[in-house]
This record gives sequence, structure tokens and C-alpha cells, in this order.
Amino acid sequence: MLSKLLKTISFTVLLGGLSLTSHAAIIEYNSNFSTNNTSNYNTTYGYSFGDSNITSSSLSLARFDSGLGTLTDVEISFTSEWDHFSYASAYDNSSERTSYRDCNWWGSCSTYYRYSNDTFVNMTSSADFSLSLTDPFQSTSATRDSNYDNCSRSYNTSGYVTCSDRTNDDGIFNGVLDTSMFSLNDFIGSDDLDFSFNINAAMTGYCDNNDNGDRCYGYNDAYWRGNISVAYTYDEVTAPGVAVLLSIGLLGLLARRKRA
Repeated sequence: MLSKLLKTISFTVLLGGLSLTSHAAIIEYNSNFSTNNTSNYNTTYGYSFGDSNITSSSLSLARFDSGLGTLTDVEISFTSEWDHFSYASAYDNSSERTSYRDCNWWGSCSTYYRYSNDTFVNMTSSADFSLSLTDPFQSTSATRDSNYDNCSRSYNTSGYVTCSDRTNDDGIFNGVLDTSMFSLNDFIGSDDLDFSFNINAAMTGYCDNNDNGDRCYGYNDAYWRGNISVAYTYDEVTAPGVAVLLSIGLLGLLARRKRA
């Protein structure tokens, strides 16, 4: 009777031990990123100026390893900070002048000079920050910042006149990429996911260049830094463990009893 009971228990535990079990798990990969975009323009002719360019940096994060289990969800998120600085200036060191005579009541006259020193600048600058997953492709909506710098100065004197204006902005840009349009298989494999971080910076300006010696200067600088994370939720498969060893032990005891 005991022998039959041991066989039944051992067989039942062995089947339970050999069956695979699973539970939900999360594995996460993350990395810091940063990119900078600087442009400037210096003009001594004309009345308008402008410049624009795009600066990109990239990084890669691992896809999901199917050997860990069955992938059930993907979340790609990022947190970041940005800075935007702009500066505009103008100056006039013209030696151009006009003369005029001034006479007093008793008829004595002197010659004087008026210098045409005057200057101004108006400049608008912008910076757009956007993140893209390149394969499969998904891009965030960009966050934008715009600055306006302007100054002017004018008087008649010798030497030069100058003016300048500057603006410094900063902010937070956090987001989550929409991965619902993709198959989970798009995120499984041995190759990496590639990301691109882009800053599109531009500036346009208008300034006074009405005589020799006028000059205008514009400067636009944007900096972006943060952290990006890819989190994979999956059903983790667990191989047989303690239950298998217990089953083998019970079978061993049964075998010894028979030999005895």
C-alpha cells in the first residue's frame, strides 16, 4: 500500500515539476543623450541676415531577446531639459560726417561737424527639439522656443555707437513614443533600436547698414540633454526546479525499499 502511494505521489510531483511556469517581468535599457546647435551671422553689408541648420546626435538601445520569454508590451519614454540663448548686436563706427557753420552776432563764424552714427538690429531666433526612433520609424512632436532681440542707438558725436540685446530661455521636454502602431516583433532581435535627437535652429534679422562702418551680429545657441528608456514587459518562462529534485528523491526511496 505504501509503495503504491509513493508511486502516485512521486509521479504527480514529477509531472508538476516538469511543467513550465511563467510570470510577468520587465527588463529596461536606458542611456543619456545630449546635442548642441550653435549658429552665428556677422554682416557688414545689406540690411537683412539669416541662418539655419539642423544638428543631430544618435544612440542605440537593445531590442528584446526572445530567449527571455514572450514579449507582451513595449514602452519608450524620455525626460530632458533644453536651453536656448540668443544675442544680437549692432554698431556704427563711421567717420562719415557733414559740416555746418555757426556764426555769432558779431559775425565770427566756426565750422562744426555732425557724425552720422546710428545703429539698430531686430532679430528673431528659434530652436525646435525632436526625437525620432528610426527603425521602426516614430517621431515625437517637437517642442519649440522663440526669442526676439532688438536694440537701437543714435546720436551725433565722434567715435562709435553700439547696442546689444540677449535672451536666455530654458525648459523641460518629456514624452512617450506611441508604439501601438507596430507589431511586437518589430522590437525583437539581436540588432539595436536606433534613435536620433535633432535640434533645428534658425534666426532672421534686420539691421541698419546705411553707411560705411555699420555692422550687425546675430548668435543663436541651443542645447538639449536627457535620458531615454526602453522597457520591455514579458512573460518569463521558468524551467523545472525543486519539484523535479523532490520527485527524483521519492523515486529513489521507493527503489531502495523494493531492494530491501
